[in-house]
Amino acid sequence: MLNKKTIFTFSKRNPHKFLTGFTLIEVLMAISIMAILFAVFISSTNFFQPRAKLSSVARDLITDIRYAQQLAVNEQVEYGISFLVSENKYQLWRFSEIPQQIFEKILSQEVQINQVLGLTDNQVRFNAYGAVTEDGSVYLINSKSETKIIEIRPSGFVKLHE
Repeated sequence: MLNKKTIFTFSKRNPHKFLTGFTLIEVLMAISIMAILFAVFISSTNFFQPRAKLSSVARDLITDIRYAQQLAVNEQVEYGISFLVSENKYQLWRFSEIPQQIFEKILSQEVQINQVLGLTDNQVRFNAYGAVTEDGSVYLINSKSETKIIEIRPSGFVKLHE
């Protein structure tokens, strides 16, 4: 038995089948809610993107410093990273009789090499034992003035400071 408050709409072709669907207002409301959520998501990613980019560049730089250290130990030849602050890039070098550049990385515009402290000629050099000739720090800064400090200790240990 049907309840008096329930209204059913039947299909004209098949009287035993109920018609179901969304009204135009329901569809428009769903689209507008999705648009609002998308706008909030886009604005939040723009807020966190400089910090994520800074962390990514810092991790890449640490990886490359450790790679130079590993090459020095494996090949028993001095390797190092040269920081070109004014050009916002760094280079991996093999320091033998004839110095040889292995690769060069240019940092993105969002992240800058702010300063290099304690390293002569802005170079960190690893000897055949994996130790550095002198310790120092590299300061990275992003567009929101957030910084990360990469510390290179005399033993060759590389540490990231927030």
